[in-house]
Amino acid sequence: PLLLARQMFFRTRALEEATKELRDREVLLQALSNRMAEERHDERMQIAGYLHDDLAQVLFRMSLHIDIGQKHLDKGNLEDLARELASVRSSRDRTMELIRSLIKDLRQSPLGRAGLAEAIASFCSDAEKAAGARFVTRLQEVDMPPPVQLLCYQVVREAVTNAVKHAGASEVRVSLERSMDGARVTVADNGSGFDVDRGSPEGHFGLTMMRERAQVAGGTFRIESASGSGTIVTAEFPTSWLYQVPDGQGTGTDGPQTPA
Repeated sequence: PLLLARQMFFRTRALEEATKELRDREVLLQALSNRMAEERHDERMQIAGYLHDDLAQVLFRMSLHIDIGQKHLDKGNLEDLARELASVRSSRDRTMELIRSLIKDLRQSPLGRAGLAEAIASFCSDAEKAAGARFVTRLQEVDMPPPVQLLCYQVVREAVTNAVKHAGASEVRVSLERSMDGARVTVADNGSGFDVDRGSPEGHFGLTMMRERAQVAGGTFRIESASGSGTIVTAEFPTSWLYQVPDGQGTGTDGPQTPA
């Protein structure tokens, strides 16, 4: 009887722990779903801002040049008309460039088919060309669900943008590596830095969003910085918590898996 009671006790404990784990995963997956919906809303707002701030302004300038050109044509000022037509052509080329860029962003997922490591490498390569900063990357492929990969990518994107745009960094180091519980991503720069205890400096956007993106996946976020000493952003994502499931249970994955 004593042995049977002990077996019943441990089975009950195991069942309670499994039930709690499933509930925790349900909360996590719901949080991920909500976050993805928020991301889609943010993307729509970014597109609207892009159309208003960039494309609409170029089209407005083109319209002005056309109106001015018409006045020169009416007066027979052919030299002035030629200059206005050159400005119209320049605005047309800029408009086509903006539209192609927007279409590319809309059609392509930032992760694509190559995976998270390749997406980060591609983004860093583009950022290096655009900003003129030196990038050093050390990237491992880490097995993570697509929603968590996207959250991880967005943390890197935000940290890199802060480094080159707001902190004026001339060198940025980006790493993605396996950790004991899943994946760790680090972005370190030699920019101006700031006093972490005083909060985010003006113009240094996205720190709260980066922290939320890591935490919604059940991970952690840490930032180290000091004025004149650069910034180090570290986020960890516990991929095994999402993948591993008890036998016979399902959480929307293909079955029990462990990170590579």
